[in-house]
Amino acid sequence: MAFQTIAGQVQRLRGLETRHALEAEIVSPEDFAAQARAAFAAEWPDALLARQLQLDSFLGLVRVPILGGTEPERDAIGIFTAPDGAVFAADGWQPGPGDTALVACAFDRALVMQSLADRSSETLSRICPDDLDACLARRALVAGDAALLAEQWWRTFGGDRSILPASPVDCAAHLAERDEEMADISAWLGFPAEAGLAFVRTRYLAGGWAAVDAAHADPPLSSEQILHPERYPKDAPRSPDLDDLSPALGDGWTTTDSGVLGEWRTLLALRAYLEPDEAEKAAAGWGGDRYAILAGPASGAAAWLLLTRWDTVRDAHEFFGAFRTYGEGRFGVPRRTSTALLWELEAGVVLMQVGNDQTLWIQASSVEAADALRLASGFPLH
Repeated sequence: MAFQTIAGQVQRLRGLETRHALEAEIVSPEDFAAQARAAFAAEWPDALLARQLQLDSFLGLVRVPILGGTEPERDAIGIFTAPDGAVFAADGWQPGPGDTALVACAFDRALVMQSLADRSSETLSRICPDDLDACLARRALVAGDAALLAEQWWRTFGGDRSILPASPVDCAAHLAERDEEMADISAWLGFPAEAGLAFVRTRYLAGGWAAVDAAHADPPLSSEQILHPERYPKDAPRSPDLDDLSPALGDGWTTTDSGVLGEWRTLLALRAYLEPDEAEKAAAGWGGDRYAILAGPASGAAAWLLLTRWDTVRDAHEFFGAFRTYGEGRFGVPRRTSTALLWELEAGVVLMQVGNDQTLWIQASSVEAADALRLASGFPLH
């Protein structure tokens, strides 16, 4: 089936107009590979990946770095959509029986980027450096839109129903990691496609594509709203403010990164050491958070603080209990009281404390440094 035919079908199904003709630019396989690398670098620049990987290192998730201008290996998919909405196809690529859904998906991404994404007051390029969790949520909205449209296109125009179409992840996360060696990053590269489809499907069932369009105009603010579509749009994150904590640790210390971890990454960390249902239950009461990563004057000196607000006091204590299991799996047996867990390790200390509807997670070089950070954070906040 010709690309242009699929583009027209996608546009009719989705009911959107574009600034430019919806079409694929056919390029040589070499140019296609170069464009794909450029698209990945634009969506996930090295500086953003470095932040993600540093954050994941404190969560115990990082195994393999991917910096230095590299990008994940991809299956032989011959079409993709660049961040600006341009669609590229490799000359000579022939979609397999189920791969025509990928073509529909690519055109829907282009359609959404050209028609809806710019209606938002904030673009990905502005949001992602400031709020990694909101960035994931926005990506999930676009990816879920593409995956749902591809499903509809397949049912309407796909032909042989005995053939399974490409999966939502192959469709909407066209540059997502598929190498098991890099599972630490594939989880958050694949999150927009996997969770976004469920979110967009919920919106569609509530009010058709008009309800999805409304979500583009008023985008979800957190991965929590993506994971729990019923909480959109009312349950906005209550992320606390944190002053610069570096003075608490002395001269030479600086804050290198701060932001919102979000329910998804909280869940991702817990899943490494808890059963999936236990992890989901413990993370589900997330209400907002703020993290800070600090670097010291000595080589390799670093500290981490995460202050999380939970929906209820009970939710906070439920997470505290789950973190004990997480910590025992990752760090060993802690010293504990009814409201605090402390691990003293060769590399430093790990502190988890619960108070009111909040929890505080600190990793620092010593008990004294952890206590200084705790006091500087103002935990528990009123």
